[in-house]
Amino acid sequence: MNPYDGHYYARSRALLKSQRGWIKPLLVLAAAQFVPVVGALGVTGYLLEYARLVAWGVDAAPKQKNVQVGACIRAGWRGFVAGLGAALAATLIEMGLGYLFGADSEVVSFVASVLSLLAGTVSVVCALHATVYQNFRAGYKRRIGQMLSGDFAGIVRISLVYLTVSIVVALALGVLIAFLFIQIIGAFTDIAPMLAYSDTLEAMTVGEAYRFMQQFLAVCSAYAPGIAILTFLAVLGATYAQLILVLSVGLWFRRFNVPAWGSMDAPLPPRVRPVNPQLPPSGGSGSQYPPSDYTR
Repeated sequence: MNPYDGHYYARSRALLKSQRGWIKPLLVLAAAQFVPVVGALGVTGYLLEYARLVAWGVDAAPKQKNVQVGACIRAGWRGFVAGLGAALAATLIEMGLGYLFGADSEVVSFVASVLSLLAGTVSVVCALHATVYQNFRAGYKRRIGQMLSGDFAGIVRISLVYLTVSIVVALALGVLIAFLFIQIIGAFTDIAPMLAYSDTLEAMTVGEAYRFMQQFLAVCSAYAPGIAILTFLAVLGATYAQLILVLSVGLWFRRFNVPAWGSMDAPLPPRVRPVNPQLPPSGGSGSQYPPSDYTR
């Protein structure tokens, strides 16, 4: 497969599965999402550092050992600040459209949804550009606009890939959630048929209410593992979709000859496709190759 063609999902998935045990990092990333604030930052930073390797032309699998958690959290915070401008710009545009044409307009709602989807991808572009330079200010440089104008169709394709993956994950989880919900409702109906009759419910004694609460808690306890598993699967699916999005943006960066970039303020160089990316001098002002704490 041509490493510069537009099959972003297939290429991202191939990179993800290029090494045995690829499911382990994905599971760990999903588990980390349950840690408030720093968990999400760490996951985002890990993905951005991984995508930086990919942007440089390295066909790497996710790192499985010796991951520097602190470095990932810092990268996640840097990416968040760098991508915040695109998200705020999209929000302001949506508010302006709502003010001009009415927030209840179906057309405005559709345009806002499309804009939010594209803005999410552009935010990742800004975050990854900042990760390349290890500086959040790189997320607000003119080169990003040059890249977007040079291949905005690629951003649209990546956004559609992310939307498709998210919908597939949601549909699969929806079937499982519906099945579990039906089971839970059936269990509650079996233990409390009196709930269907208001007069019986009004005449319920304290003892009957106490027994009902015992049965209610027993049902909740019985289905708690299933609910926990479904919750984790939902987070796992969302993490997978996020990984595909960030990797796709990393692959999109390859179209712009990342090894030829100079300082973050330099204009976009000609799109010469590199074969063997050259490492910049240590401590130079150009785009920075991924540091040793993430390389294998």
